[in-house]
Amino acid sequence: MNFKKLYFFVLILFSGFVFGQEVSLFQQFLGKYDFTMIGNTLNTTENGTGGPCVILTQSSAVLNLNPDQVIQAAYLYWGGSGSNAQFDFNIKLNGVDITPARTFATDITGRGVSGGFADVTGLVTVAGNGTYTVSDFDLNGVIGDYCGNGTNFGGWSILIVYRDLSLGYNLVNIYDGFSRVDQSHTMVSFELDNLNVLHLQGNRIAFLAWEGDEGIAEGESLKINNNIVSNPPLNLPYNVFNGTNSFTGSNTLYNMDIDYFDISDYTNIGDNTMSVSIESHRDAVILNNMVVVLNSEVPDATITAEAIFGGCDNRVVEVDYVVYNTIATDDLPAGTPIAFYADGLLVGQSATVNDIPIGGQESGHITLNIPQSVANNFQLKVSVDDDGTGNGTVIEFNEENNFHFIQIQLGVTPTINPYDGLEKCDTNNDGTEIFNLTTVGAQMLGTQTNVTVRYYTDENDAIQGNNNNIPNPAAYANLSNPQTIWVRLDDPVEC
Repeated sequence: MNFKKLYFFVLILFSGFVFGQEVSLFQQFLGKYDFTMIGNTLNTTENGTGGPCVILTQSSAVLNLNPDQVIQAAYLYWGGSGSNAQFDFNIKLNGVDITPARTFATDITGRGVSGGFADVTGLVTVAGNGTYTVSDFDLNGVIGDYCGNGTNFGGWSILIVYRDLSLGYNLVNIYDGFSRVDQSHTMVSFELDNLNVLHLQGNRIAFLAWEGDEGIAEGESLKINNNIVSNPPLNLPYNVFNGTNSFTGSNTLYNMDIDYFDISDYTNIGDNTMSVSIESHRDAVILNNMVVVLNSEVPDATITAEAIFGGCDNRVVEVDYVVYNTIATDDLPAGTPIAFYADGLLVGQSATVNDIPIGGQESGHITLNIPQSVANNFQLKVSVDDDGTGNGTVIEFNEENNFHFIQIQLGVTPTINPYDGLEKCDTNNDGTEIFNLTTVGAQMLGTQTNVTVRYYTDENDAIQGNNNNIPNPAAYANLSNPQTIWVRLDDPVEC
């Protein structure tokens, strides 16, 4: 099944004030997916080294996917010197005009820097493998103000997500923004939530960052769960923003980084959060996007149910249910427990019989005997992957979608308590008086609640429970002397 663009929310929490735009979840893929990144710099040498104050207007990179790697998405990012008003947002990719769907902005030492984003999935899908050239990207008119302090830069990158049926199942999360660290704002930290780490192999993190310098490495690091990550010799532990491309092995990607790191050793099975921090005490670094890939071969149990109940004084509830394994990358195992709760009280248990394949379902039935301690009107909770204590036995993609609720109203015949008749003196000597019949109804009810009381002048009408009841029983004028009044008590199920 194609699980492309399966969304869930990921909470990003930042510490302190963020310079630029906060990095946040942009897109997510669950299935047999992976990614790669290509791109190139416009700088002819690392800035700040006294080289000429020039910058290219175009550069190229090569995409080389395997035949069985099918492009699902391609996102173009470009960035460089210049405020939004100065920056060249209108560029070309392989001769096709590109305008940004989103833009980014921050500043370095008081000078604006900018970036753009465009979805180029259609273009890259048609073009396929080969050379990609970004052109008409001209920053020569603005970089003169940036060369003196070594903040002149420009470059581009395409992030490509592809599907490969030979892969295991992965969760691919793409985050983007434009968050800056430098000597005045030394750290950006954030937490990725609901990641559900399930395996300790193949877990990776990658990023696109701008303006990093190989020759400046003071207090510089990328940390995952407080562990410093690196991939030497290309990226040493304290110099990861150094103009390198881990996908090609290049160390001449001047003032931009396209790098990835294995983080399997820094995660634990069962983790659903991951802390990330980027730090630099001198070198200015701008994080533009980040990709997290987690091996994610897991089921995801959901359940629906219908209840059959009725009959007066019958506390038996028949439940038909269906367990699904829809949003999943692995079979849901046989024996997955199911629990049934009446207003929080465990009243029954069952389990799946067979392995449920990806996209599959299994039907079941259970008879529940509801204890007298449970109110006649209650909420039935049907909970899959629940051992009867609220705990699951299966690691799932989403642990928060295992429930189905049904409101139940059991039928109970009301009890008729002892009651008195009504008598009044005939003050007008005409054989009629005004009687409050509800006082008798209140005696019949006693402490019972949720019972309807109706008053009739005819026994058959009372037996049938039709609408010929007395409309204003609190002020009823008798029709004969004496007169019999018939009282009907109904619970909500008309017992």
